[in-house]
Amino acid sequence: MKNNPPLDNQQKAILALLAREWENAGPPGIVDIIDIARYLGVSADEIRQALTPLFEGGVVDVDRIGTAAYLTPDGYAQACKQFAA
Repeated sequence: MKNNPPLDNQQKAILALLAREWENAGPPGIVDIIDIARYLGVSADEIRQALTPLFEGGVVDVDRIGTAAYLTPDGYAQACKQFAA
């Protein structure tokens, strides 16, 4: 896992949501970006901006058409560590 900068609250919320989906539906826990936006009460563009550093850090990935996000195995491990504390 890369050494990523600290996460902001929105990024932490995204990780928590994707980790919950991973646990409930099985890996990799794919969630549509529009659903993440609705859940967090922000625009899809804001979610895409928040996902960019997570994607660059290898924590999340997106589907080929860029409409859904999911955790990588490293991202799931980071989310588990983040929220176990």
